Amino acid sequence: MGLAREDSFQPRRDSRCDDYPPHHAYLLFAQLGTDTIGPNLGKEISHDKQPRVAVRNPLEPCRAKPTSTLYYYTVRAQRLADDFPTLPDYLREGLDIVSIGINPSVNSVRAGYYFATPRNRFWAALNASGLVPVPVTPGKETVERLFHEYGIGFTDVVKRPASSAGQLGPEDFRRWAPLLRERLLRFRPRIAWFHGLTAYRSYLLYGEGRREQPKLLQSFQPSPVGSTRAFVTPNPSPANAAFSLEVLTGWYRRLKQLRDEVVGHG
Repeated sequence: MGLAREDSFQPRRDSRCDDYPPHHAYLLFAQLGTDTIGPNLGKEISHDKQPRVAVRNPLEPCRAKPTSTLYYYTVRAQRLADDFPTLPDYLREGLDIVSIGINPSVNSVRAGYYFATPRNRFWAALNASGLVPVPVTPGKETVERLFHEYGIGFTDVVKRPASSAGQLGPEDFRRWAPLLRERLLRFRPRIAWFHGLTAYRSYLLYGEGRREQPKLLQSFQPSPVGSTRAFVTPNPSPANAAFSLEVLTGWYRRLKQLRDEVVGHG
């Protein structure tokens, strides 16, 4: 299925929301607080007995009835070419850090939480770094705990899952990177934590329109996203064997130092 044209979507009605387009253009939004995009994104929703999965940040709301906690959004700027399951975004105002991978792995989507590939070093480095004051166990409940209790959100440059980033094409970044920029400007986390130079470079090119060759720095990147400062650490993927767990942990410790400095002066 190709990208659907704007005028090909004819509104229809539902008891939960007035005037929305067909099921495959829907996005699910859980009203967990003011302007919160949270854990209910990604849950299956069903229209005409065809289950679909809400996959990305809403762009324009239609009005649900006051008794409902769920909001459905139409997408006018971009339409999903196909439906696919993906990981939900964990975003809200007031976050200290938003973790940004290049895209969800197939393993993570199946498991239902970020960095779920067994040999991924993210969780081990996180625990060893002191970025979170207590040891945590990989899992969906932990992601939600980090989001609600420790001010750490999660999203990706591209929301389409793939076994490797090499399976992504320019069209994926053109579609999703501008949406990431919108999310960062909207929710204004203190730090955008990019996992890997490829993720950050792709965001700069397709989200900001800047063709740059950033480097790993022990400080923030030179250009913020609005009020959000960008920090890049090595990709914790097992495919990135050039960086050991010990080295990766050192980068996460540096992120903790920067976070503590920003929060202390905020």
